[in-house]
This record gives sequence, C-alpha cells and structure tokens, in this order.
Amino acid sequence: VYATGTLLANEEVMLLPEISGKIVGLYIHEGSPVRKGDLLLKINDADFQAQLKKMELQLKIADEKVARLKQLLNIQGISQEEYDIALNQSNTTKADIDYTKAQIAKTELRAPFNGIMGLKYVSEGSTITTSTRIASIQQVNPIKIDFSVPEKYAGTLNQNDNIIFTVSESNKQYKARIYAIEPKIDQATRTLQIRALTDNS
Repeated sequence: VYATGTLLANEEVMLLPEISGKIVGLYIHEGSPVRKGDLLLKINDADFQAQLKKMELQLKIADEKVARLKQLLNIQGISQEEYDIALNQSNTTKADIDYTKAQIAKTELRAPFNGIMGLKYVSEGSTITTSTRIASIQQVNPIKIDFSVPEKYAGTLNQNDNIIFTVSESNKQYKARIYAIEPKIDQATRTLQIRALTDNS
C-alpha cells in the first residue's frame, strides 16, 4: 500500500498568556531546547503581590481573633454564632489568598513539555493581552506521520503495523509504527486516516 503523508511535530503549541499585563521578564531563546516547566515569560504581578501581603496580614489578625474567641467559647463567654462568624471570616480570607496566588501563577508562562522554541513575537517591556502570540514550542522527537489510504485497505492495516517511508530529495528509508487509526472512513474522500510515530534522532 503506497500513500503520501505529512510529517508533524509530536506536540506543538502556540503560547498565549492567561492574563494581560506588562512583560517584566522574557527568557525565550529562539531555536533553543526547553524543558517542561522552564520559565519563559513573567508578567508584572506587583498589584497581586501587594494584595497577597494585605490578605496575609488580615488572615493573621483573623486567626488570632478565632483563637481568642475559641477560648471564650470554651468557658461559654460568647455564643457559638459569634465564633462561627469569626471562623468563617478566617476561611474566607484563606480562600482569597488561594485565589490571589493562582492569579500570580498566571503571570508566569512555563514550557508545557520538552521541545524546541520557535520564533518569539514579543519583547520585554511589551504590554500583552490574552490573545497576544508569544512563541511556539515544537516537540520534534519523536515525530508523527499522518497519511491516508483508500477505504478498501481498511481491513489490512492495524495498530502496531510497521511502515517504511522516505522524504523528499532523499532515497533513505525510515521505519515508523502505526499507533492510531481513525475509526471511520472520511465521507468526502473515501479514505482512512492513519497516524504513525517514528524516532527523529
């Protein structure tokens, strides 16, 4: 069975920020490898940091109040309702702190997987929005091969079957393994879509 296929990155993503703001740190080196979790971009988070400090002080005061009221409750110096109100205030502040920390985390853009950085589209000092393209990351080892075959061959190809392929301007043969087959026939072309995987060292 002969077919024409397309080589694709195993994983590919266009990086977009989760929040708007001014870039205060840009750590993207175009064409260089990155590891999952590497910090690529930092957005100004001064407002969130200030909010966090304020709420941490509020939590400290709320917790001290809860501790005092707990002692009074034990000797029946206050009602259960008064204690519950203070405890609820403390828990609300903790929830606000968790939310602010989540917002601070969104000011950092990190690599979602190991790969190669593409071209960057922003500079340090730029003000960006959630629709601003930052850069792309491609994982090019292994690589995918997408191809399709006429529906009459649907019963002859299976997962884990090996294929041999060549690329333009080269006669060298490479091996790949089929790992996914579309479960339905394309109605327009009457072909079956197949995806294989190969090492790209």
